Amino acid sequence: MRTELEGPLQAEVLLHELAATLRTLPFDERTRPLHLRALSLKRAVAGWAERDPDGEEQRAVCEELRAAEQQARAWRERLTRGPAVARATPSDPNPQAATGS
Repeated sequence: MRTELEGPLQAEVLLHELAATLRTLPFDERTRPLHLRALSLKRAVAGWAERDPDGEEQRAVCEELRAAEQQARAWRERLTRGPAVARATPSDPNPQAATGS
């Protein structure tokens, strides 16, 4: 979902989608960096209420939210395939890379 007008409302929608996907993932050593990244992005968007970021910053945060959502979906897919496929280290930010997907 890409729009020309990236801004606070779009970021909130993307945060909601990311949060919904993250709720399906366990919070453990494999997914902890992604959960923490989502919290950091949430803080960034919440800070927009007190200051008016430029359009470039808003676009960058929205793109990062999209990337985090894709990563969360990849983790969900990997974890539902079974224990042997789900093995990964915390330094493996892209679970698809290890499986060749």
